[in-house]
Amino acid sequence: MAVGDLAQYVVTGLLVGGVYALMSIGLALIFGVMRVVNFAQGDFMMLGMYLTYFLAIGPGVDPLLGALLVMPPFFLVGVLVHRILLVRVTGGGDPQRLMDAQLILTLGLSLIITNGATMLLTPMPRGIKTAYATQAFAVGPVLLNQARSYAFLMALLLETLLPRPAAASDRSADRRRGSPSRGVAVPASRAAVPAHRARRSPRSSRRSRSSRTRCRARAPPPPPSSSGCPRAGRS
Repeated sequence: MAVGDLAQYVVTGLLVGGVYALMSIGLALIFGVMRVVNFAQGDFMMLGMYLTYFLAIGPGVDPLLGALLVMPPFFLVGVLVHRILLVRVTGGGDPQRLMDAQLILTLGLSLIITNGATMLLTPMPRGIKTAYATQAFAVGPVLLNQARSYAFLMALLLETLLPRPAAASDRSADRRRGSPSRGVAVPASRAAVPAHRARRSPRSSRRSRSSRTRCRARAPPPPPSSSGCPRAGRS
């Protein structure tokens, strides 16, 4: 195998991986930040692709521009789905039971969207013919498909701009706990105190002080001297 062919295979694989990365960024954010297992992610993506397709064959909107125009209405759809459905299976409670409920709910949404789209739009595959779908950028002996290159660049841009799921979940946890992400300094002496002692309420502190006072008041008197008389203090 020639070096040029090997480089072409590697670059093509990277570009295809960029397309899959672009598809999975939303799923990674939903699970990494909100801890919601969304089985309907691909089905909502399918609806977005259909809307982009109809914008292309109807008004003649370029698919790249149509992908940007599709974002606002589907953002509203996501807000409605969260406010009406997902808010009931997220939040406090047993994590395992919440995850089971999320799986059942999003799987049901996936089945409804898939079967509804099949009934209304038929299962016939459809595509959009564009010039950049069949053209490529030539970088020496390596050819870069233009459509996949745009998707790869978009995936890199989103990966750079959007917060990492782990960092975003840490910030949200800090925000729930109250302080470090808002710039409130925690003293080192307080940070070293164990959690079960740091969370002690003022009422419990007062109770402990009063109990110690009662214990001192109930302490037995000192034993008398060997002579049987109390010792007199020095004048």
